[in-house]
Amino acid sequence: HTHRDPAPVVASWLKLVETTRTLMPTNKPADPKVLGRTQLHLLSQLGNRSTSFRKGHPELADRFLDVRFEDLVMNSTAVVQKVYQHIGAHHGLTQKTVKRIQAEVGNLRSMHVGGQKSNEAVDESLARFGIDESMIQKSFSAYKEYYKDILSGVVVNHDEDKFRRSSSSQNVRKASMREES
Repeated sequence: HTHRDPAPVVASWLKLVETTRTLMPTNKPADPKVLGRTQLHLLSQLGNRSTSFRKGHPELADRFLDVRFEDLVMNSTAVVQKVYQHIGAHHGLTQKTVKRIQAEVGNLRSMHVGGQKSNEAVDESLARFGIDESMIQKSFSAYKEYYKDILSGVVVNHDEDKFRRSSSSQNVRKASMREES
């Protein structure tokens, strides 16, 4: 599962839904505030149901691999290698696959790193839909509490049942190499 702070996800989702609705000839333009409330409810329900399932099934914990979106963007090759290990694909990544990964994430990096929107821009986008940070916090409180370590950069190492911090892509790379040895 890929995890990310809900605020930019909600802002992006709202723009996508609004744009998609305008492309459909049968849809009238929606009131942005109504759209904001209904979609926030939908997204929070998805997050809460997923969180509830994970809490209710600790016996399945080893089947999940939690990845921060930021780590996927900043160090995609190491993250994909970790996914391969998690699913038991022991052959690892080929050079061809590594090149394809690097080509694909180039766009993601430009959108989410150097070109990353500021918190202020996300807040402005949410405000247009009648949503503020307190509504995001309330709607996603269970999700944010359950995944707080992942969201803050602490990753569970299922092999050792320990936590390690991976706030930078180099730490992810080092941790991935440690796990391989």
